[in-house]
Amino acid sequence: MIRYTLDHWHVLTATSPTGSASAWTKTDIDGSTAIDSIRCASTTQCVADDNDGNVLTSTNPTGGSGAWTTSDIDGSTSMGAVSCPSTSLCIVGDDGNVFTATSPPAAQDRGQR
Repeated sequence: MIRYTLDHWHVLTATSPTGSASAWTKTDIDGSTAIDSIRCASTTQCVADDNDGNVLTSTNPTGGSGAWTTSDIDGSTSMGAVSCPSTSLCIVGDDGNVFTATSPPAAQDRGQR
């Protein structure tokens, strides 16, 4: 099992989340931009969103910062929520748009509503 959390600028991962503090790894995945939320539909699919309209995706979330890809999907609008109810669907929203990806994290579809 892998657990994920964030502290606004870092993703924290652990393959043994009930272990000591040393079981957790802190990774900067988005430079100086704050991360709003992160969801992982599986141990090999995580999606995060940030304050600059980006979605960050990884198929290897414990693989360090180089394992994350950033895609600008909403200009500089702060994203506010991400949900990945399955490995075949992720939904990201801001203050008026909904974006969906049906094959995350490989691609983000600009499905605005």
